[in-house]
Amino acid sequence: MMGDRSMRKILLALFPASISFYIFFQTLIREVGWGDAGELSLQAYLLGVTHPPGYPLHTLLGKLFTLYISKPELATNLLSAVSTSLAVGVLCLLILELTDRWWLGVFVPLLLAFAPIIWSQAITTEVYSVNLLFFGFSLYLLLLWYRRSHPWLLVGSAAVFGLSLGVYLLNLILLPAFIYLIWRCGRQPARQILAFLVVVAVFGIGILSFSFFRSQVIYPLGTQYPPNTLYNAFKFLSCSECKSTDWLGAAILSQRVREHSGILLENFAYLGIPLGVLGLAVMWRKERNLAIALLAMLVVDLGYLTNYYSWEYYKMTGPAYFVLAVCIAYSGEWAKDIRWKPAQYLLAAILAGMCIFQVAHLYPEKEVKAHKSPVTSRVKEMFNLFPQDALVVGHWNEFTAMLYFQKVHGMRPDLLLIERNPSPRYYDFGRIESDLAYIEAMASTRPVVIDIKDPRLQGQFDFQLLDFDFQFLGKEWYMLAPQGKP
Repeated sequence: MMGDRSMRKILLALFPASISFYIFFQTLIREVGWGDAGELSLQAYLLGVTHPPGYPLHTLLGKLFTLYISKPELATNLLSAVSTSLAVGVLCLLILELTDRWWLGVFVPLLLAFAPIIWSQAITTEVYSVNLLFFGFSLYLLLLWYRRSHPWLLVGSAAVFGLSLGVYLLNLILLPAFIYLIWRCGRQPARQILAFLVVVAVFGIGILSFSFFRSQVIYPLGTQYPPNTLYNAFKFLSCSECKSTDWLGAAILSQRVREHSGILLENFAYLGIPLGVLGLAVMWRKERNLAIALLAMLVVDLGYLTNYYSWEYYKMTGPAYFVLAVCIAYSGEWAKDIRWKPAQYLLAAILAGMCIFQVAHLYPEKEVKAHKSPVTSRVKEMFNLFPQDALVVGHWNEFTAMLYFQKVHGMRPDLLLIERNPSPRYYDFGRIESDLAYIEAMASTRPVVIDIKDPRLQGQFDFQLLDFDFQFLGKEWYMLAPQGKP
């Protein structure tokens, strides 16, 4: 039976969770997003398969939200807000378990919630918000086991960790840090590690198998390997076509480290990083095994993402943000250890001031954006621009948004939409070997519209600029005409 102390902690955790949810709801984006956001909303609506490595947990939770919210884009945006708010509450519980300081349990989770990149992903459709909840809850249960040695806490941590792979497969690279903590702190480490890995495997394979079975019925977008066979499933899960393990080189990586460091400083209001370093140093002295595990998570997660090939690497907010917030909270132990009472008041005031600064700085702009619909307006303008029965070839960002409006809202069903990508892709109408080959095959039977002057097509086609308001639409679109024809 839950004791009074545990109930007080839960009630306290509801405070930062409720504040963050209120702010997120007030600034929630009310429309579908470009790119991955559009695809995630669409697949939640269709109960489909997302791009590699697949995010079946997000799809299933998104579908659950669509059962109660009629607009899929609003449902999946709200899923992000709810997930991040619950993650804030979980972080509060974790901090209270570590420090037993109520002000740390309130202000540090709010500092995480209102970090610019966390906030921006909490109000639109993203997988990182859901992962923040599941990874954070798994870490919290592991910490409870670390403190209390109850076997079911370890099983719960493993189960939640396994489920988290269905929304962020990259959590696997943090598994050794979990194993290290079990090895160093378990009474029967070999047996407990084996049990942990078995439970992770059962729940992880269970949730990831959704992509395998569902792709027998509906093909995923954005991949040449629909995971409907074991070979394709391996290629799909490993993101072999995404260059996810390529080495960028020392020069680029050095530049990335400087960039990423600046981004982290900005997201934690500059003072958060030195407080996190201080907290980790104090933890190293008091609870070294936990400090080593958390440090390993930070280094591995941030290191991998910093070397990730995409220029948008910094938007991939992995578990490191949650772990860094734990380290920031532990700096409160330093304030307690020096036995100077004003130090705790000063640190509490600094953390509260950082939260207020973030909200005051970001809220006005986000509230304005919440009441605008640039994606909806631009997609409608593009649909008005395209000729009847056209083949429309667009970048992933525009392709997914247009496909969303076509499938969900029934707009322009006459258009044939494909992604501008040279690799094989699958659509409702079947597989195409490349966008170029498909354009060449279809150009004689229907109008073809493309979003750039593609050099691969120059020499074969003339590019006729479609008439539109560039300032409103934001990019050019061209009609293809075989050379020599008007």
